[in-house]
Amino acid sequence: MFDLVIDTSYKYLYIALVKDGKVYSERMQEGNNNHSEMLTDCLKNLLKDSKVSIGEVKRILVCKGPGSYTGLRVAGTVAKVLAHAERIPLWTFSSLDLLLSSYLDQDGFYVAYMDARRGGAFAKTVRIIKGNFETVQDDIYIPFSDLQNLYPDAIYINAVNPQYDIPKLIEKGLIEEVKDVHSFVPNYLRSGV
Repeated sequence: MFDLVIDTSYKYLYIALVKDGKVYSERMQEGNNNHSEMLTDCLKNLLKDSKVSIGEVKRILVCKGPGSYTGLRVAGTVAKVLAHAERIPLWTFSSLDLLLSSYLDQDGFYVAYMDARRGGAFAKTVRIIKGNFETVQDDIYIPFSDLQNLYPDAIYINAVNPQYDIPKLIEKGLIEEVKDVHSFVPNYLRSGV
């Protein structure tokens, strides 16, 4: 059985199939504000090329944000419809935890961030010691001018060329089950959204 991972929170559309703690198949495609046009075709092609049926998916893991308002709604809607129609449990994860995922076994003090436009960033600060993950500052919206001063000694990880480790994200328990699929709402963070 597979986990189906969907993320359209930023400029990259990322989907993956994970089985037995390993990425079975994945796709990352840079979008141009067109995730809504690409996502369903990409999902169909991922399943077809991997020779996996939707009936073999045991969980859908969708990014809850923070990130692009439209991108979060696109992934959230597709994931909710699939989860409801196919009776597959829906789980979520933070886009900033996804950015941190390839660092989860490396001790350090990290700030993961992505451009939130309008002069701001979405950011999360964590400390990792001996594989233990401690959130110092949970997902926030912050002006870019304040970002580098947030924690000057931290290692900053941005969303420009992301490297993801989905199995590590799952292993570290950085996913959360959605009890009621219909009540799932993305984490938009910015006020007025």
